[in-house]
Amino acid sequence: MPKNQPKKNTASSKNQLPNQLIIAYVFLLLYSISCFVPLFNAMDYDAPRWLYMSLVNMGALLFIFKNNDFFQAFQLGKKARIYLFALVGFFVAGCISMIVAINVSESLVHLARFVNVIIAFFCVFTFVRKDPTSFFTLACRVAAILVIFYGWKALYYFIGNSGIARTDEFVTAFQNGFSNINIYSAFLVIQIPFLMYGIIYFYKWWKYISGIAFVIGL
Repeated sequence: MPKNQPKKNTASSKNQLPNQLIIAYVFLLLYSISCFVPLFNAMDYDAPRWLYMSLVNMGALLFIFKNNDFFQAFQLGKKARIYLFALVGFFVAGCISMIVAINVSESLVHLARFVNVIIAFFCVFTFVRKDPTSFFTLACRVAAILVIFYGWKALYYFIGNSGIARTDEFVTAFQNGFSNINIYSAFLVIQIPFLMYGIIYFYKWWKYISGIAFVIGL
């Protein structure tokens, strides 16, 4: 009698990530590294990064719509719907406020940026909910790399200019890579919870990297 042949590809097929999920990882990475887009001394200082975000949003939306059977993008939970409706409601209120706006063109620019925020939330949420644990782990590791890179720039600058008084000129001369020193500081601060997670739950090298980033970030 013929023996039952083992299914060789069963285990590997179960462990293989879907192509859609791999591409979703790439999009999440593209969102995370928007801070590396140079400012190009633009008149509107944040314009290059908002343009970058718009292009990533367009690509992410097209990818989601093309693979909607996999992502089920429009089957949102109650909390996600409430948050999305709140964002849209804020946008509508902004449109109404333009009636009495002093500078309509400036209002349109900010509303367009807010639309970018809404689309980015929709895309990132759609990606993350397919595999929250893996996406969160990726976000924590990216956060560690970003904090080490940008935090070390500040430490190196302060060490190299330790003899200069901490004046406005000292802060202004620091090339932080952001349009504003407050945005730079906030960028580092909001990464701290991700680094704490890495210190507690990661193993081996990533635990040490998260710890180093935590100290540099502080």
